[in-house]
Amino acid sequence: MSDKTTDNVRIKPTEKGETAWVATDVVGGVHYPVYKLAYGQDGDAALLSHSSKLPVSDSYTVDVLGQILKQLKIMNMQLSLMTDTTLTREDI
Repeated sequence: MSDKTTDNVRIKPTEKGETAWVATDVVGGVHYPVYKLAYGQDGDAALLSHSSKLPVSDSYTVDVLGQILKQLKIMNMQLSLMTDTTLTREDI
């Protein structure tokens, strides 16, 4: 955010008249909300930082990457069929 006074917007979250400031970034005159990432159980939030990283299971990561690779191979094959290109084994 370049300027906190112009990038932030004030909102009225309750009917009691209380107000809060919400961080935004102005792009082309439009306010886009700025979010901080957090994780945790229901009712708990641990903010992410350089020292508090998002916990990721290795087995889940490998499975997700494997699925992405599988889909990319399928897309590569479909693209080659649409463009009438001959693929070698190394291309797949």
